[in-house]
Amino acid sequence: MKDDIMVSICCLAYNHEKYIRQCLDSLLMQKCDFRFEILVNDDASKDRTPEIIKEYELRFPEIVKPIYQKENQFSVLGCNYINNVINVPRARGKYIACCEGDDFWTDPYKLQKQYESLEKNRNCFMCIHSVESVTEDGKPLNVYYPKKEYKLSTGVLSSERFLSIESSENNSFQTTSHFMRAEYLKQFAQNVPKFSDVASTGDLPLLLYFAQLGDVYYINEVMSCYRRGSTASIERGKAFSGSESSVLKHYSHQFDCLNEYDKYTNYKFHKYCVRKENALRFNLAWNYSNYKEMIKPRYRYFMNRFPIKARIKIYLSAFFPGLIKRYDNKE
Repeated sequence: MKDDIMVSICCLAYNHEKYIRQCLDSLLMQKCDFRFEILVNDDASKDRTPEIIKEYELRFPEIVKPIYQKENQFSVLGCNYINNVINVPRARGKYIACCEGDDFWTDPYKLQKQYESLEKNRNCFMCIHSVESVTEDGKPLNVYYPKKEYKLSTGVLSSERFLSIESSENNSFQTTSHFMRAEYLKQFAQNVPKFSDVASTGDLPLLLYFAQLGDVYYINEVMSCYRRGSTASIERGKAFSGSESSVLKHYSHQFDCLNEYDKYTNYKFHKYCVRKENALRFNLAWNYSNYKEMIKPRYRYFMNRFPIKARIKIYLSAFFPGLIKRYDNKE
């Protein structure tokens, strides 16, 4: 076994009392021929999450390295900076992996596989894999990230292919699969580009940043689970929901992020930025039942992904809203 720490796992926890044990157990079960550390940041949880983390710190003092915040950093720094400011700078590994406290890993060889993938493919700066979505109590939803329709095989994804998928969906490559070269993530954290500074979420700018560095390695295996509807996710999700003004503000920041990224990359990935913005605008129109917006030509790609019956109903709703409303009431 290698003496030096090769992988630093960054774990964010907030009110994850119901889930944190499963998360930490899934990280600790990793079977590797190298050492790893688990950097936990408890963001001033109001439940028993800190007590549970403390148990693991005492049991595994050489592996579990927590920080217990007295003030909630999400409200102070925002989602862009919690990991960058708190966990990333103290990471000692050559690589950094991510898992939030309400999610969990399922493959005991996940770290080993991702480590070997980047060791063998020096032109790749990030490694990702398939992730399964589960309910709040851990039941499979038969939903995967990325969607199985892309029929991806294990291997190298070019920047263009990676961005083509990312720009077609929301959350195509889920956080629990992220495995990155630490030196580049630290550069990103120390010199935050403007496109990340203006974003309202942390995942999108991170993926955009690594995509422009070079290729991404994809492993076509489900090795972790993303938990939908956890208590903490709902609480934090309120920052991006609720009043229409707050929702529009969130989307506006994401549009600004894409525009700044376009400039940052000298418009090398312009068509993907346009598609991603269209995906976000289409999603916004769908959320607010703005059917006239949805049928515009710029959204044809996204409309065509609906079943034919759904498309017909959307067109009818756009041109005959009263008729469709009466039809819905009859149902």
